[in-house]
Amino acid sequence: MPSQVQLQEMLQQLLCAKIDKQLQILLHHSQHDHVYILRRYRGFAYISLDGVTSPMYLLWHGEEEIQLEDGSRLLFSKTMGQGISLNKLGNQTLSIQFRAGGERIKPYANRPSKPLKKWMQETNMPPWFRERLPMVFVDRQLVLAPSLGVQAEWQAQADEMGLTVEWQTQ
Repeated sequence: MPSQVQLQEMLQQLLCAKIDKQLQILLHHSQHDHVYILRRYRGFAYISLDGVTSPMYLLWHGEEEIQLEDGSRLLFSKTMGQGISLNKLGNQTLSIQFRAGGERIKPYANRPSKPLKKWMQETNMPPWFRERLPMVFVDRQLVLAPSLGVQAEWQAQADEMGLTVEWQTQ
């Protein structure tokens, strides 16, 4: 736990740093050797785990929750008319991977696809979240990016059961 003097210094830096400054303040090392960083992005303060971007490839086997190495987790639930169409998914396997770059997503049937990077920028996703966003694939096709949407062709219709995926960060 930081001392009162350290907390005051952090607050001073958060409030007084130039708006365009990529502010990063080292907070502490946990017992698991993870580094926590205090950051500011678009007027908000964030505490994030830093240094966890090793490649990830996980398979989903029907669990309700998958714990990721950075402490975040994916929550899976079946919901009528939302998420990935279970009819379309059938017996295919879902894989979970971090963003590699170059992915595209089309969450609206009546709009063209866009680079995932563009969607992340438009939704004001902080840059350090972008590199560790866990994405859901079937084979090599991106079908869902948590917080951004499901590919239009994979979306559950109003009258069918879907699989929703929620990414909970610390």
